[in-house]
Amino acid sequence: MGLLTRIAKRIVDWLEIGDSATEERPPVPTPSLRQEKVIPFTLDEEQKTQLEHFDNYVANMPLHYIGSKEKSVVKQRWAALYRATNSKHIARTYELYDQIRQFLGNYQHLDDLIASSNKEFIRNEIHRCEALLSDIDGKSLDEQQRTVVVTDDDRNLAIAGAGCGKTLTIAAKVKYLCDMKDVAPEDILLIAFTRKSAQEMTERIHGKLGLPVQATTFHKLGLDIIAKAEGKRPDVLDDLQEFVSDYFEKEIVNDQKTAQRLLTFFAYYIHTPADMDNFTSLGAAYAYEKAADMETLRSRYAQAQYVKTAASERGAERQTLKNERVKSLEEVQIANFLFLHGVNYEYERQYPFETGDEQHRSYHPDFYLPDYDIYIEHFGVNRDGKLPWLSPIEEKKYIEGMVWKRSVHKEHGTTLLETYSYLSSEGTLLTTLKELLLKNGVVFHQPDFMDIFNSVYETQSNKYFSEFIKLCCSFITLYKPADTARRI
Repeated sequence: MGLLTRIAKRIVDWLEIGDSATEERPPVPTPSLRQEKVIPFTLDEEQKTQLEHFDNYVANMPLHYIGSKEKSVVKQRWAALYRATNSKHIARTYELYDQIRQFLGNYQHLDDLIASSNKEFIRNEIHRCEALLSDIDGKSLDEQQRTVVVTDDDRNLAIAGAGCGKTLTIAAKVKYLCDMKDVAPEDILLIAFTRKSAQEMTERIHGKLGLPVQATTFHKLGLDIIAKAEGKRPDVLDDLQEFVSDYFEKEIVNDQKTAQRLLTFFAYYIHTPADMDNFTSLGAAYAYEKAADMETLRSRYAQAQYVKTAASERGAERQTLKNERVKSLEEVQIANFLFLHGVNYEYERQYPFETGDEQHRSYHPDFYLPDYDIYIEHFGVNRDGKLPWLSPIEEKKYIEGMVWKRSVHKEHGTTLLETYSYLSSEGTLLTTLKELLLKNGVVFHQPDFMDIFNSVYETQSNKYFSEFIKLCCSFITLYKPADTARRI
């Protein structure tokens, strides 16, 4: 057998083996779609009853106005039925299939369904009450007023300007409730903000419409409730300023922490320094601050101590009292900061070295701290080192003065700390001053705040606290308790 013959026979053998192996393999099943077993869903008797009640409720919706509270109750009442039916496969052959699908659609769009129903109710109710709404004290209500009258939500807000007929609408609402809703007049609470408005509504409703409804004010309502609960009417404070002043005298003077807070307020915030960048001229800024008191707190305290000293003692000691006033509200803040932190200072003390010449007078730095041999200068410049509220000539002169003062301290080796007006505008004047002082070794000592408070208040209550008392009275008068937690 030739070589080619042997190779051909071998190939035939391989093919026969392959065919045999293929025939012996089990057939591969043809893939088919997965068949899921459907378990029919049916409602139990209780669910069928709920479904029927919901259909009846929807059918009767337009017969009354559905308020916010009722809407929440409706959602809660049928929530379990919605959860039970929404996630189930319901066979089309089921007898309640269409009814369930309609329930699911209505429940999912319940807000829109109720809004549409309320509109239909308003239209029908206005038509039903046409005679009443067309004759309220001889006047006919317009469409908006009629809608306000028949709308019966839990809370209704009607916004209207002057002369839009608010009183007429309220009178119509009262008559609608009494005549069409069978509400007893004594069950209606009608409140106005002012006594005049209350009287006007009472005259129109009681006098002209013949309904025994008395309008009242919030204050009178409160008095009536207290009187009914306690058997007598309470006394009403008429003099608010006297009450606040009495509170200061009897309560705050015995509270160390409150006294400290008040002193801090008086020292830094009772008068706000002018933001020079907001003024086009020095005159405008001066007019802003000229009415402010530039006397320092230390001076006020010293005066109080001076008054306490017996006349004979003052005469024997030849004691004098210097009325310390500074040149700006920013300097008042600096002086008061030093005083309330127990730092001894001298205002505009003459510099110990001779500085006067043909161009300069004797130098008097703003503040001197004798215990630390430190000087403080407060420069009235903005963050750019400029004074745009001055004329170009005056601005140049002021800046040259700053340079000269710095050179004087450098020449004589004295310590100069600087503060600037822009720090006050940015609200960082006192914090910057505190950092500068601490950095240069100044030690703070807490004074007796109660002694300072009592001394100043005892002799200068009318002068020093009158503006603050007026501020407190204004706040109490304008105070609105609603939403206090969010505002404060």
